[in-house]
Amino acid sequence: MQTTQPQNSPPLYDIVILGASGFTGKYVVKEALKFLKTPSSPLKTLAIAGRSREKLLKTLEWAAHPSSPPPHISIITADTTDPPSLESLCRQAKVLLNCVGPFRIHGEPVVAACANSGILEC
Repeated sequence: MQTTQPQNSPPLYDIVILGASGFTGKYVVKEALKFLKTPSSPLKTLAIAGRSREKLLKTLEWAAHPSSPPPHISIITADTTDPPSLESLCRQAKVLLNCVGPFRIHGEPVVAACANSGILEC
């Protein structure tokens, strides 16, 4: 599901994981899902993001295994070569976990979008 929101709205998600379908991103998603299932966790809302909706859906299935079906998690399409998509993504998050790699190639546009949006990037 591609989500957008007005610029002055509060963030929709506590955390958005960008690059969620990559090698590192898949494991970050798997760990984040554990926190969503913990009642005492401060993590209440989560979204995953990347270039391919299909790959992100497969990531959710893999990360939720052996649970069936995977939990309902919002999917946001965004690309490091598309600054408006990154800015839209940043407006929806309190914290962006950047798992896009290699960072030396794809990191700068994400950092710039976070800085312009005033959110925390990890």
